[in-house]
Amino acid sequence: MSWDDPRPHACRDGCQLAQAQNTLAQAQTLIAQAEQMRGRTINGEITMSQALWCDAGEHAFSARDPKREHWQRTVWDGDDRQVEIPWDVCSQHVQQPAQTAVTDGRP
Repeated sequence: MSWDDPRPHACRDGCQLAQAQNTLAQAQTLIAQAEQMRGRTINGEITMSQALWCDAGEHAFSARDPKREHWQRTVWDGDDRQVEIPWDVCSQHVQQPAQTAVTDGRP
């Protein structure tokens, strides 16, 4: 192409917008692949690790703990009525929740 070309500068050597879009698509693909390799995506969306509360050991732990357990516990409220409450336990305390529980989990 010569400088005497009547087409706009952006289209002389191929459309720059199309090239930029192609470069962006390639970058997005590489980022998505890297995130998937790091295990931070679900259905293509970047997710953050969630923290749960270990009701047995009274500490935070990762929601990604593969051996964590979630139970429903029955406790009695102030009026002596049974109430079901959720109870999350990390893998470290799954085998010994009764020994390490400091509270009964009621708010």
